[in-house]
Amino acid sequence: MTGEPFVIGVDVGGTKVAVAGMRGGVIGEPLVKPTDRSGADGLIAQIVSEIEEVAAGESPAAVGIGIPSVVEWATGRARNTTNLPLRDVPLRSFMGDRLGLPVFVDNDATVAALAEVHDESGLLNVRSLVMITVGTGIGAGIVIDGRAYRGATGAAGGGAGCAGAAAAAAGRLAEYLVETGDLNAAAEAAGRLKRFPGDVGALAALAQVETARGDPDSVGQTVASLLGRLSSGGDRY
Repeated sequence: MTGEPFVIGVDVGGTKVAVAGMRGGVIGEPLVKPTDRSGADGLIAQIVSEIEEVAAGESPAAVGIGIPSVVEWATGRARNTTNLPLRDVPLRSFMGDRLGLPVFVDNDATVAALAEVHDESGLLNVRSLVMITVGTGIGAGIVIDGRAYRGATGAAGGGAGCAGAAAAAAGRLAEYLVETGDLNAAAEAAGRLKRFPGDVGALAALAQVETARGDPDSVGQTVASLLGRLSSGGDRY
């Protein structure tokens, strides 16, 4: 035992659940088991069991859980989860009650992006980044000025596939740059958005950038494309 706090991290994926402890910046050997996809109760029971096995009788200071889901950050509710039986599940509340510990739940790509912008000592070494994650599914995490960018709905990096994830990430970044008044950087992001002409989210973000830049002709063309995609029932490629 040392004076360093002991915490546990959980990575819940479509094929495996990995749990590891960390003390003083040193990560222990992860415990990895196939994901129980029988239902929400079975999966939650598995996560609790693995956490207790890694804790080995010790009481962690906190537990962090990353899941491939749109997460309501304020409450830790898994709203819509990819490849897992978690739909509108108050995961943070359930896990906190079962473990009797502080529990934090976030999108797995978002926490991966946050890890990448920090060095091994926990200091910020990159201020902004977009990270595309490829596993059982595809996702994207966005960090802007050292802070996770989740968007109004918690789905800022969401995507149905490689192109969808990239378009979503570029779109949210463009929207943020418009909000902060950095129109030159927003214009650069808009150039990337034009690579996804069939993505509804990308088209909507592009229209916002073009409006902020005072380009009515481009706005009209983009809105026409957006309406065409919506009227055809399309979303992404």
